[in-house]
Amino acid sequence: MQRNAHQSVFHALELAGCRPVLVPVEVDDETGKATGVTLAGIEEAFACFPGGKALIVMTPNYYGKAIDLTDIGRLARQHGVPLLVDEAHGVHFRLGHPFPPSALDMGADIVVHSAHKMLPAMTMGAYLHVTESSLVAVSHVARALRMLQSSSPSYVIMASLDAARHYLATWTSSHAIALQREIHQVVKDLQAVPGLAVKAPMEPPYDPLKILLQAKGFAGKAFQNALEKEGIFPEFAEGRDVLLICGLEIQWTACSLLEGIQRALQSLTAEDYSDVNLQPMMHSSAICFPYSYHDLKGIREVRVPFHEAEGRIAAGQVTPYPPGIPWLIRGEPIQKKHVESLQSLMDVDYPLQGDGLDMTQKLLVFDM
Repeated sequence: MQRNAHQSVFHALELAGCRPVLVPVEVDDETGKATGVTLAGIEEAFACFPGGKALIVMTPNYYGKAIDLTDIGRLARQHGVPLLVDEAHGVHFRLGHPFPPSALDMGADIVVHSAHKMLPAMTMGAYLHVTESSLVAVSHVARALRMLQSSSPSYVIMASLDAARHYLATWTSSHAIALQREIHQVVKDLQAVPGLAVKAPMEPPYDPLKILLQAKGFAGKAFQNALEKEGIFPEFAEGRDVLLICGLEIQWTACSLLEGIQRALQSLTAEDYSDVNLQPMMHSSAICFPYSYHDLKGIREVRVPFHEAEGRIAAGQVTPYPPGIPWLIRGEPIQKKHVESLQSLMDVDYPLQGDGLDMTQKLLVFDM
């Protein structure tokens, strides 16, 4: 799996008692954002740590960059492991052009789609797609779902999922043409705004509904605050960047969006805003956690000050939300960079989730 996976993936591994193997992730040269795994990185992981039980991949990333899974799926089958894909932000990829191919069309065994992110579905609404094969038994997945899910599901959420499915089924090429024309015009207009940098679209495959902006000379959080005062609500801000997500139905005009962004830029002052970096610590080669989650059961947990945490094994998780990528993972060795970067998030009061950090700013570690 990759280090920049959603916190829910690590929760699942803990429930299963697994020992995570982290695959190296590429970083986009233009944006500096972690993109996705590579075939070479996965081959290295299989070579260094044989005996894996599954390959878990996230695509697209939170900024819209997708990866081609065709060869990766073939490699997983050669090693006899299923390919599980977190395609939470790519439920609309089945619509075809101008969107990237879906993991469902590239040999994935199990794919999860968060319908509520990009489709007209209620929050918590998601789809789980399973391909029956020698690697995955649908009956086993169904049994696990009965154990983990509520026996009293929300019929309102399920109805919204069916409505979202109908929305996809009735999408036409004219919808795609109109949407692509509108997004292209917005990006073109934004690129002409003084003091504004547009970092999207990236190299394909890329979701055109994701637009990364930068107010030159200002932190992304300051720009986000200014945009929200104009009624424009970004997904989140990081460092110098602000991420906008456009819906499949355009609820605004290019003119109104442009005017709001221009007013937000004009309202920014020379006040010193701190940057927020939401990119977790990446590794240049495949690594394995020192212990499985099964091995860690029963070991005493204690809280220690930041200056005593380096070199210990994290017993809790700390996650900036959004985007939900853990900064510190249960079972992960704590390094100096973890502590320093976490302190920078706390300095700007960025919202953090998880039990790894308490109100006294002490980290939860294993007493070993």
